[in-house]
Amino acid sequence: MSEKRLKILYKNLANPSLGHLFRFAHRLDYSTSGCLCVCFNKEAAAEAAKAFGNNRVTKHYLALVRGHVTPGEGNSRTIDICIGKDTLSDNPYKQCEASKPGCVDVKKSLTELHVLEHGTYEGLPASKLLLRPQTGRMHQLRVHCDYIGHRIIGDFTYSNREDVSPFRMMLHAYSLTIYTVKSTDGAIHTTAEDPFTSTCDPKWTPVDIIAKYNDIIKSLGKDKALLNYEDYLETREKQRIAREKHYEKKKAKLEQVARQSVSLKNISRDDDNKLNSCELSHGSHDRTVLENPKSKRSGSLS
Repeated sequence: MSEKRLKILYKNLANPSLGHLFRFAHRLDYSTSGCLCVCFNKEAAAEAAKAFGNNRVTKHYLALVRGHVTPGEGNSRTIDICIGKDTLSDNPYKQCEASKPGCVDVKKSLTELHVLEHGTYEGLPASKLLLRPQTGRMHQLRVHCDYIGHRIIGDFTYSNREDVSPFRMMLHAYSLTIYTVKSTDGAIHTTAEDPFTSTCDPKWTPVDIIAKYNDIIKSLGKDKALLNYEDYLETREKQRIAREKHYEKKKAKLEQVARQSVSLKNISRDDDNKLNSCELSHGSHDRTVLENPKSKRSGSLS
């Protein structure tokens, strides 16, 4: 969804003081559709930034790619190829795999790939994929699909500007899950309807169903983001317990100091009482001496 459309649909949330009018927690490529997290206020933006920064976010993408992708063992393939900026391209945003000349600012990039369907697009072999990025590099999915020889249909940039017949690039952010303690359920989850069906796009004709999305998700178990979130909760609990112990020790120390202070005050009061008593006794004795006419000194003078 573009900023222009967001401004029309959510005019009351637009903030002119912000550079992009809205607080975007992450980005989608210009030609990618699907789920996008937009925060309502600073607090939400800060919490979302923590989740994205600490890999507590799960993103599932659907894609139509050229050719029939081999499912691989367990219908899963892992693409572990470092990517970086392509300095030889006139496109300032284009990325490439690390082995290519002119590749700079190389970073680790990891994508899990699952084949959903084999079919045809505009009569040519095509596959429908579930892509699960484990890192968040610019154009990561597009570069990884191009690397394995199955470019995303309609990807103008990575087809050297040749794939122009499709009306869009066939990459869709299907689901987004953000694990956060600010949510009552522990996570914010949303999906965007699958656009890659023969009903939505008659040019796509599925022939063989390799696997269903729900079956794949069930077989995966806990994903990395959830494990990171559970580790985060465990660490958070340990920190809470440590803080409580620290406060208890501090409280006990303060109470001990307070008791010592009371004890010293009592001792001081006892000393004052004794001193006052001595002064009174001494004063009475002096008066007795002065007032006694039969003192030894007066007797010696007589």
